[in-house]
Amino acid sequence: MENSILIEYQDTVATVSLNRPHVRNAFDVEMMTALHEVFLQLAKNEEIHVVVLRGEGSVFCAGADLAYMASATQKTDAQNYAESQLMSDMFLALATLPQTTVCVIQGAVYGGGLGLVACCDIVMALNETRFCFSEVKMGLLPAVISPFVLHKIKATDAQRYFLTGDVFGATDAQRIGLIHIVVDELSLADEVNQQIDNLVSLSFDATRACKNLIKEVTAPRYLNKDLRDETCRLIIAQRKTPTAQKLLAERLAKKS
Repeated sequence: MENSILIEYQDTVATVSLNRPHVRNAFDVEMMTALHEVFLQLAKNEEIHVVVLRGEGSVFCAGADLAYMASATQKTDAQNYAESQLMSDMFLALATLPQTTVCVIQGAVYGGGLGLVACCDIVMALNETRFCFSEVKMGLLPAVISPFVLHKIKATDAQRYFLTGDVFGATDAQRIGLIHIVVDELSLADEVNQQIDNLVSLSFDATRACKNLIKEVTAPRYLNKDLRDETCRLIIAQRKTPTAQKLLAERLAKKS
């Protein structure tokens, strides 16, 4: 079976790649488990100073797998809650890595994929990349990702995009603070290499301390476990609504 993620180590840099290009790198339980475990392992690895997150294929991440979301009604509340907590824990493990994290995105980032983006320190995107908080279009909520996304962007921008499900481009994503650097395809490799070269030249003690400083000063809401648990309960309840089940079934039918 194809590994859902790939990991490459080069000196003090680890590159983690989402590896389900046949479903636009949409994540299921297997991928979330693998990502969670590798982030926890990297957090303990003093030899790694920079972590790069990428997606194989033409799309960075389409969010949560539709089949995985539609299966909620066949599972117990306990199973659904555990899987939602796994997603939240995956994001938390990425957001709290001591290493500087660089996210490199292309094609599109939808739904839960924006949670991964929001958890990274430096985000670079190709200029044609499209973004969308698409949950509302399926009768769902961007619940589990919200503590992480709302640490990155303002509430007013969340209102604009959470409530409409509008697709927006890299320029707008940069304007609201979701991403930092917009590049064309010809420049991407050089820009990524320059960022990595700069980061590995810095003191890991200093960059790690900077991340801790920002966390202490801003008190990110994603560190509030009660809040994260509540977002898990909210998405479980919403997935089971007739509207969500109908819209998810229609989306799955279109794919088949």
